[in-house]
Amino acid sequence: MMQAVLVDRYQLKAHRETREMPVYELVVANHGLKIAEKDNFDGHSGGSFVMPRDWRSYGTMEDLASKLAGPLGGTVIDKTGQGTRRFLYELKWTSDGRIGRAGGSPSIVTALEQQLGLKLVPATELVEVLVIDQIEKPTTGLDPNASSRPL
Repeated sequence: MMQAVLVDRYQLKAHRETREMPVYELVVANHGLKIAEKDNFDGHSGGSFVMPRDWRSYGTMEDLASKLAGPLGGTVIDKTGQGTRRFLYELKWTSDGRIGRAGGSPSIVTALEQQLGLKLVPATELVEVLVIDQIEKPTTGLDPNASSRPL
């Protein structure tokens, strides 16, 4: 439905293509995983990647890789070989990477290895991307002078 609105109002034209791009591969570190598989989780899951953060989440390694993409500013691909196994992740880190700040929390890269037994390896892979060919200012239906107050 959102795509139809974008096409109608903004004359959006886009296509998907595969490009070779820099990525991070999430792999098991040399000393092995430091977390155990968990069949289910009844507690609160969530958290966000802000500095400093005690972060807790539950899911597969693919779920974790997806969540790591935001703070790392790029694509993270699960290469751990853990498949659909689910884990409870508890990670304490700071986004500025300076140890000694925020109670001594390490950067996210260091925290992954020290606390979870995971490592990020820079690589280049084929990644599907969305390429915007055309987009214009809205032509109908939007009045920039209209009030946003409810009727």
